[in-house]
Amino acid sequence: MPAYRPACGDTYPHFTFSTNMKTKRQQTEASETLGLTREQIEKVRSNPPANMTKTEAAAYLRISLRHLENEIRACRIQALRIGRRVILRKADIDRRLELLALAA
Repeated sequence: MPAYRPACGDTYPHFTFSTNMKTKRQQTEASETLGLTREQIEKVRSNPPANMTKTEAAAYLRISLRHLENEIRACRIQALRIGRRVILRKADIDRRLELLALAA
C-alpha cells in the first residue's frame, strides 16, 4: 500500500534555517547523524552538485535528515524518486530558499 502523499502546491514557508553557531561537538554529532565525514559535508556545502541525495541536501541546507524528509513529505521541497533513490535538484532547493527569503 503506497504511503499517503499530501497534495502539493503549498507555498507557505513552514520552516526556517537557524543561523546560530554550533559547537564543535554539535557539528560532530550532526556529521555522525548524516553518515558523512566532515570533509564530505564541507565539500557539499562549498560546491554543491546539481543533483543531491537526501543526505547531501540535508548537509547543504544544514538541517537534519528527518526535517528534510518532513519537508519532502509535505511537498515543500520537490524530490524525484528513481527506484528507491530519492534525488533532489539544487534548483528546487534554491527555489524554496528564495520563497522563504521573500516571505521574511
